[in-house]
Amino acid sequence: VTEYWLVDPDTATVEQYVLREGQYALLMKSQTGLLNALAVKSFSIPVRAIFDAGENLAALSQIVSLPPPLPHPQ
Repeated sequence: VTEYWLVDPDTATVEQYVLREGQYALLMKSQTGLLNALAVKSFSIPVRAIFDAGENLAALSQIVSLPPPLPHPQ
């Protein structure tokens, strides 16, 4: 696993850990801002969207309305 997130609903906090040189390192710990996935290219989500239903719906609407990726050159 190259990346994992710890989500704490009690404090509405997300911690993002990434694998570096065989060990996991804390990359981000936040209650706000944008969480950019490293393991899933081009995926990002507002931290608040994880905890707030309205923010979640807005983020989901934006994700599904994105144009499809360009074809991969062969």
